Amino acid sequence: EPVFLYLGRISQEKALEQVLEAFKRVFEKYPNSRFVIVGGGPTEKKLDAYIEELGIQQGVIRMGHVSHDRLISENIPRLGDIFVTASKSENQPVSILEAMAFGLPVIGPRAKGIPELISQDDNGIIFEPDDVDGLTNAMERLYAEPETLNRMSESSRRTVEKHSISHVGSRLEEIYKTVSSE
Repeated sequence: EPVFLYLGRISQEKALEQVLEAFKRVFEKYPNSRFVIVGGGPTEKKLDAYIEELGIQQGVIRMGHVSHDRLISENIPRLGDIFVTASKSENQPVSILEAMAFGLPVIGPRAKGIPELISQDDNGIIFEPDDVDGLTNAMERLYAEPETLNRMSESSRRTVEKHSISHVGSRLEEIYKTVSSE
């Protein structure tokens, strides 16, 4: 069954409490669902206490801090099928691009640079910031619709290609040539 994944810093601005509230609703509806959290940070103890308070310890797997080298070399993003974030502070989150590189569709808020990476119903689902109902609906939809999950997974891989160094470098070169010839 699909597994939700969060990779990143464990801190207040990441709004993980909202993701956990949404996951609790998913977990109540789908008791076999799982949410893997990879990362460390200043609010880890608070997060662990909140997981316990919500009573979802059986559904949440906490991996703690994992170095970037280990994250990539051991394919840790492959532990999940759907990347989830509720952070409203991301300009261009590398974690989203990394998740897409591993073929994970992304669920994220309509905030800052996130909508520039997530194309609604193509490579993921965008919800309104602080809307736990919208986040829950997105999580339940991808959990319950394997064909949608598979389609979005393929689209995520295509999306991340547009952000590769070679593609971005070529595009910048085209722009410079256009501007310098005018």
